[in-house]
Amino acid sequence: MSLSSKAAGVIGAALLALGLAHILYLRFLYDDAFITFRYAENFARGLGLVYNAGERVEGYSNFLWTLLMSGVIAAGGRPEASSLVLGAGFALATLLLVLLAARGRGLDSSQAGVLLAANSGWATWATGGLETAMFTAFLTAGAILLGFGLGADPGEDPRAIVAPGSPRGRRPLRAFLLSAVAFGLASLTRPDGLLPTCCAAIVVVVLALKRQIAARHAAAWLAVVLGCVAPHLLWRLSYYGHLFPNTLAVKTPGLDRLGYGIAYLWRAFLDLNLYLLALPIALAALLRLRWLGLRRLDLVLIASILGPYLVYLASTGGDFMPAYRYVAPILPLVALAAAAAVGSLGEALGARAGRGVARVAVWGLLALYTALNLRHSRLEQKVWVRGEVVSVGWARREMDEWTRIGDLLRRIALPTDTLATTAGGAIPYRSGLYTIDLHGINAPDLSRYRRRSSERPGHMLYLDERWLDQRPPQILLGHPLVHPTAASLALGLDLRPEWHDRVLSHYELVGLTLMGRPTRFVGCGLRRDVADRILEAGRRLRSQGP
Repeated sequence: MSLSSKAAGVIGAALLALGLAHILYLRFLYDDAFITFRYAENFARGLGLVYNAGERVEGYSNFLWTLLMSGVIAAGGRPEASSLVLGAGFALATLLLVLLAARGRGLDSSQAGVLLAANSGWATWATGGLETAMFTAFLTAGAILLGFGLGADPGEDPRAIVAPGSPRGRRPLRAFLLSAVAFGLASLTRPDGLLPTCCAAIVVVVLALKRQIAARHAAAWLAVVLGCVAPHLLWRLSYYGHLFPNTLAVKTPGLDRLGYGIAYLWRAFLDLNLYLLALPIALAALLRLRWLGLRRLDLVLIASILGPYLVYLASTGGDFMPAYRYVAPILPLVALAAAAAVGSLGEALGARAGRGVARVAVWGLLALYTALNLRHSRLEQKVWVRGEVVSVGWARREMDEWTRIGDLLRRIALPTDTLATTAGGAIPYRSGLYTIDLHGINAPDLSRYRRRSSERPGHMLYLDERWLDQRPPQILLGHPLVHPTAASLALGLDLRPEWHDRVLSHYELVGLTLMGRPTRFVGCGLRRDVADRILEAGRRLRSQGP
């Protein structure tokens, strides 16, 4: 092993260790992860991929991740812990892939690694309990493998893969076909993975039409993707009766959401300090520099994937979760492009002002980027809400409180009781109760839901009050409002004024004391015919002590 290879190995190991430290610092679970856990648990128990037993509705948006969590549960594991470990593993695999790709392209792998490992969005969504890190890994692998499959060197003609029998053509062809597998897996991980997959497919088809790759190889690539995607679509149609999940129905892209989506992307651009990556990319483009390690085809491929994906994000209105979850999947490709641009600018500056000056300028930029991102990671530890976006600290506190609500309901309610809430994750999962999702994400019949004025993505539907009036559930929790004292309790419901008194006439409004410390209370509506029974169960539980 040469000295440079040894040095690269040491630097890579150090970056992986620092990336892991960043992940551990920001680790958390988000409520939506427990929706996945509920589907996974029901599947592991033989009830099918359902939220409530007997109701076929696809309220999850992470098919492959849900199956993985189901396997964890079937093996006797706890998804709350295993999801964090697996997510971190996928994130570190992505970081390693970026390091290897940068080195294979002749870039400074340490620069590309720093740009990714230091980013708050990447480190935050390495955990969360959701599929983000898995999706990011498959998307990044697909793009990188496709780029290598179309020629490993900047000066190499894509036609290198035409001769699979030659030593030169065998490895690119393998990478080319493996990229199809990666894109197929990305599409199985998230429904919106179909968008970058289709974009990559268009690149492949165009290259085939221009005879830059063999038509039979392009056909094989498309066949691999279809082999991954088509069976799942057919199964979804036969099992759920729809080609797309409920999550798309309650979060439909549209021009009316574009303003909110652009604002979301702009905040991500600032908060994740992506302007420090966009600056060298823009300068390299304006100065028409030779991009170090990347061909024009590589840049076209990255732009073909990222451009439509960003437009899609803007059209959905963005998101409200910490650290801009939907931006996280594009960060590895942005880091690679930025590393190439920084390398090109460094070479140009070195030719004019000397290599020492160029090195100071490049690493000064990387140090500033790292410092600003670590400052944002520290800010994420605090408890705050800004507009529709919440912090990691807020999510952690919310999960602690909502988990305690679910544990309490499991102890004081009967298994036959029905719960109605907007918080469809931890509380239903921990309580095990049949749950009416007031936002409709896990509802089998969305015709019972009305549009509401909320601008929060995915929360624009609400169960029509007539259904709450005609079939009032035993426990009406609404949006859980937890308080340190019983005096300030309230019920978080979005009822139209004309229905307010009529719906609440079925209920006794009470405050439930949560289990554990510190002492907390949650407002709740108990249907009058079951209120005494549930309250008495709560008193017995408190008398038993902690």
